[in-house]
Parts: sequence; C-alpha cells; structure tokens
Amino acid sequence: MRLGMRNRSCAALTLLAIMLVSVSSVWVAHREFSKGDWDFDMHELERLREELPRALTIKMAFTTLTSVLLIGLIVVHIRVYRETGTRFSLGLVIFSVALILYTLASNPMLHRIVGFRRIGLGPLLMLPDLFMVIAAAILLYLSRQ
Repeated sequence: MRLGMRNRSCAALTLLAIMLVSVSSVWVAHREFSKGDWDFDMHELERLREELPRALTIKMAFTTLTSVLLIGLIVVHIRVYRETGTRFSLGLVIFSVALILYTLASNPMLHRIVGFRRIGLGPLLMLPDLFMVIAAAILLYLSRQ
C-alpha cells in the first residue's frame, strides 16, 4: 500500500515539474521571440549564406545515418516483441518508431522533398520535437513500469 502511494506521489511530482518547466519555457520563449529585434548585419548574412549548405549537408548525413541505425533497432525490437510478447518490448518498438519519425522529420532532405527550402522555418519546424516528446513520454512510461 505504501509503495503504491509513493509511486503516485512521485508521478504527481514528475507531472508537476514537467508542467512547470513547460509553462516557464513558453513564457520565456514568448518574451524573447516577440521582441522583434531580428536585425542582421550584412556580414552575418554573408557568413550564413556560405556556411549553411555545409551545415545542412552534415546534418543530412547524420540524420540519415541515425535513421538507418534506428531501422535496425526497430527490427531487433520487433523480433524481441514477437518472442516475448511483453508490453515493455512493445513499448520499445513504439519508442523506436517515434525516434525514427523524429530523425526523418528533422532531416533537411525531407524539407527539400516537400518543397520547403528556407533555413529551418516553416511547417516542419516543430514536427521533429513533437516526435521527441512522444518518444520521451513513452520512455518515461516504460521506466515507471
């Protein structure tokens, strides 16, 4: 009985901390990004124009490699789930899928395929973070079991 109460208290504290950090982050971000001081000098813009293609190429290589590794991880987790049938191994499959969705959504190649060619702003800006939130929530859930 005491252990159940302790787990509920820990879960409530964790949820409270997550909510507090989330609200604080939104408040700080709103204050910082709504100031409107987005002035760049020409030297900064020229440097960005020169460095951006190289940075995007490196990011594309890393996210593609990560996607390939995660496909292997998904295959392993599916095999384990078929052998054991446990909820934990199913959770690992879902966790791995959320991670691969994160890498695919954050890959600059996807941004080019869907026709968005700007420097990281647009409809795909928050999508990778949504998948990371899902993955982290799944991992937290599995860790609490």
